[in-house]
Amino acid sequence: MVTLDQAKTAISKLLKATNITEVYYIDDIFQDDKEIDEHFEEFLTAIEERHSNGQTEDLPDKIIYAGTANLEDEVRRWWSEMTLDRKKQMLKRYTPEKEEDEQPAVSIQAVMDGQCICCSPSVWDKEYKTYVKAKINAGQSILLLFDYALSKERTGLQYAEEALDLDTDCAYCGIISNKFRIDNEFQQRVDYKKQKPKHYIYPLSKERLTIDTEDYSAFISGLKNILWVKHIELIKEHTNAILQKAFNETINRYLDIQPPTYKQIIVDSSYTEGCQEIDTTLRLFQIILDKKIKESITEETLSRINKESDIILNIQNQYNVDSSHPKVNKQATDFIKDERFLDGSIINTLYAPIQNGDIFKIEDNLWILLCQPCNISIRKNGDRS
Repeated sequence: MVTLDQAKTAISKLLKATNITEVYYIDDIFQDDKEIDEHFEEFLTAIEERHSNGQTEDLPDKIIYAGTANLEDEVRRWWSEMTLDRKKQMLKRYTPEKEEDEQPAVSIQAVMDGQCICCSPSVWDKEYKTYVKAKINAGQSILLLFDYALSKERTGLQYAEEALDLDTDCAYCGIISNKFRIDNEFQQRVDYKKQKPKHYIYPLSKERLTIDTEDYSAFISGLKNILWVKHIELIKEHTNAILQKAFNETINRYLDIQPPTYKQIIVDSSYTEGCQEIDTTLRLFQIILDKKIKESITEETLSRINKESDIILNIQNQYNVDSSHPKVNKQATDFIKDERFLDGSIINTLYAPIQNGDIFKIEDNLWILLCQPCNISIRKNGDRS
């Protein structure tokens, strides 16, 4: 359980840990009164749906008896005759899903406690967009939050892509949406990355703000994801460049082995050791690859990786709302299994040498090789030759 006051403290620490100086949240919930006419299309759609379903008991007579051809004109006339307060009342009555959608925005506004500039898409375009892009381009760390379902023609994702169309890693960005659950955020991030690989946009589920409006732990956890996932992806980019370079050089060196040398170190060695040539080839490849990887690691790359790792740890240590023991997911257990266990079908196919820890099935019994006895212990008389 994380209370509102605890969440405010956590957010302050997280922003400080990542040197974020400004936060912006763009949602059409924050539209000024003068922008209310931008919601007319939603209002029209709602009235048309009620009209077609026969739910007209609380509508004006002109709307009830309007035909399909002139329904839109009558609704527009009705809207134009309303006062500002009346328009607000009608929107709340006929588009109730909009009112439900306000809760996440209200929660974010409350928990940010004045540390976030909340504005509508129109105000963002007119007053903040150019300013923020200049700040990001100058190297200032800024957090941008966009609601996905904006009432204008563009989605929050499109607004985010426009804001991040810069050659810099300074911006953190989250898209808040009810199109996916918390458990699907990481997969949604993968989908975003495939569409726009140069833009860092983390998908934040609105479920984090609606499952319990008194407990902010889910939102704080999501905010931490927005911050540290970016740095994990940067580490993966740095290491990917190292691995790709090393792998390509390893392939080239392997292909450059001359026939006499290949016969000596692969064919002859395999015959002498009594193992398959493919097993010897894999061992040679691992030796070359290990050296090439280590040769590819420069001081600059190592410094970058260490810097990103330090930021991740700093973010995690600011406010740990989860268990002190990290959960081990299926992906992690698969890697642990790969490290400790190799399937027998693979071992047998390769005719791999026997090693301590190998498991044998003899008839219906399973046996594990703890250690291999030396040749003196398997002679009947136990004497040296």
